[in-house]
Amino acid sequence: LCHQWFGDYVTCRSYRDIWLNEGFATYGEYVTIEALAPAGTTQQWLTSYRSPGLAFNSVVLPATADTLDVSRIFDGRSTYAKGGLALHALRHVISNDSAFFAGLRAYQQQFAFGTATTADLQASLEASCGRPLGWFFDQWLYGGGYARATARWNQVGQTLLVEVAQTVAGPATVPFFRLPLEIDYVPGVGQPAVTVR
Repeated sequence: LCHQWFGDYVTCRSYRDIWLNEGFATYGEYVTIEALAPAGTTQQWLTSYRSPGLAFNSVVLPATADTLDVSRIFDGRSTYAKGGLALHALRHVISNDSAFFAGLRAYQQQFAFGTATTADLQASLEASCGRPLGWFFDQWLYGGGYARATARWNQVGQTLLVEVAQTVAGPATVPFFRLPLEIDYVPGVGQPAVTVR
């Protein structure tokens, strides 16, 4: 179904943006699991795509790329896995499902029975959430490489100290990847988790 909506109903303008078809089809799996499968199954999906999604290539093919290179266009790690994970991260960045899905609906309606680019999707999502997302698209879709985060913590009395470090892997176009990070802290047995963003 995702291939129909993000491929047939709205088709990528060129192979540079093929991830709009394939990344959305991949992320459609997640959205389906989220809606229909037992709780916790979404984590299995994320885990299954995390390793393949750690691709050095950009998701959007660079302007200099050979758009006849079928193995690069339909690269499972970059186009499918990283594309799907980037959509999940983008949903997290927007942090408002109503705005995220409204942006997708607007994109679908505006480009129905036609073609679109990654910039078109960005414009639709920016309009729906009311803030610029260029930094995200530049880092995670147009740029290469990826980020890895490690965390250390220590608790002294009522004070929790958390240190997060990030390393950049691959030919990244930025020295630091900006992405909101959630830390869940459970103060004690039976107590609700506190989420710090």
